[in-house]
Amino acid sequence: MDISKYGVLPVLLLLTISMLGCSENHDAENQKQDPSFKKDDSILSATVQNPQPSASREVEHNSSIGKMKEAIQLLTEKLKKTPDDPSLYVQIGNLYLQTRDTILAINAMKLSILKGNKNPETLMQLGYLLANKNDKKCLEYAQLLIQDNMQQKTAYQGYFLKGIYYANTGDKKEAGLSFDQCIIENYKFTDAYIEKAILLYESNQFEKSIKLLQKAIEVDKFQAELYYWIGRNSEKLKDLEESKYAYEQTLALAPDFENAKFRLDSIKKLRK
Repeated sequence: MDISKYGVLPVLLLLTISMLGCSENHDAENQKQDPSFKKDDSILSATVQNPQPSASREVEHNSSIGKMKEAIQLLTEKLKKTPDDPSLYVQIGNLYLQTRDTILAINAMKLSILKGNKNPETLMQLGYLLANKNDKKCLEYAQLLIQDNMQQKTAYQGYFLKGIYYANTGDKKEAGLSFDQCIIENYKFTDAYIEKAILLYESNQFEKSIKLLQKAIEVDKFQAELYYWIGRNSEKLKDLEESKYAYEQTLALAPDFENAKFRLDSIKKLRK
C-alpha cells in the first residue's frame, strides 16, 4: 500500500480498523524471524523442535496482545489531536511489531518518516523489516544511513541492511560485499560477522565461516549465536567433538536457544 497518497486521518482510520479486525492467525510472512535464524537443513529438521505452548502461557499471550491493541487505540486517539507527531507513529509501529503484524508496523513507521522523522534507529528498523520482505525500498533507507555517516556514524547499518536484502533475494556476492563493508565501518558489530558466516556456510565454505566467527568472538565472546554457527559448521566438517562443545557454549550463554538444544541432543544420540 502506498500510504503517501492518503491523508493522515484516513490512514489513522485504516490503521484502527485493521487493528480491530486483526486476526490472531498471523501468516508465515508476518512471523518471519530475525535473519540470523536459519532453518535447519538436515534431515533432523523434520522433527518438531518447539513444544506447544501451555494453556496458561497462551492465556498470558492473548492478554498481552489485548493490552497492546488497547495501547494502539489510545495512541491513535492522540494522533487525531497531534497528527504531525512522528514519535507517535513509531510507538504504534513498535506495538504492531509486538502483535506480529509487520505490515501495519511498516505502514506506521513509513508515516513517521513522512512526518519528518530522520532518526537512524527508525530508518534501520523500517529498512530491516522491508529487507526481510525482499522489498527494494529498503535500499533507499540503507543509502540514507550511509550518507548520514559523517554526523552519526550510521554507514555500517546501511551496509548491513543492503546485505540482508541481497542475501534474502539470492545475490550472495553483493550480500557478502555489503557485510564486509559493514565490518569495515564497525568491526564491533557482530551481527554482520554472523550473516557473512551464514553465507559462507551456505556456500559450503565451512572452514572460512569458522575463522570469521572466531574473529567475531574476539570482539564479543558473549554472543551465543557465534558459537552456534561454529557448531553448525563443525558438524558439516564431521567434527562432532567441536560441534558439541560449541553448542554447549551456546547454551551456557543462552539456555533457551532451542535449535542449539536440538542439535546438541542429536549429536549425543549419534555418539551413543
